[in-house]
Amino acid sequence: MAGVYSELVRAVTGPLRREAAGALREAAVRAVRWRGRGVAFPGLAELTTPATSRKQ
Repeated sequence: MAGVYSELVRAVTGPLRREAAGALREAAVRAVRWRGRGVAFPGLAELTTPATSRKQ
């Protein structure tokens, strides 16, 4: 879910961006509670591909 919010934060401006950033923060907090640990940049992991699957 954080990946969707991070894309929205990147795509919009003004009040909608502020609201999306708040939703991203809330998603990150929920993820920490569910998993018991957090990530430095929530949403970024969903956007990256493993190095082994990248085309050379």
